Amino acid sequence: MEYPYHNPVYNEFIINYLGKYRNLGTFYLQGHPNSWDDVRWNEFTRIIDRLKADGVRFMTVSEYLRDAAHSI
Repeated sequence: MEYPYHNPVYNEFIINYLGKYRNLGTFYLQGHPNSWDDVRWNEFTRIIDRLKADGVRFMTVSEYLRDAAHSI
């Protein structure tokens, strides 16, 4: 979601999200919010708002591993 690192860009994210990552069942986001200014924070919130609107389920890595262990 950062293009390049430390720089969230909504339009670049959407190109990848709707393109090559469209059919993934699971994906992760990693960001560096301590290096973001207000403009970058706003780009990040646009990304999250879009994902929420699409019904994406958010979880931590620990939650993901717990769920995976229960499905075995």
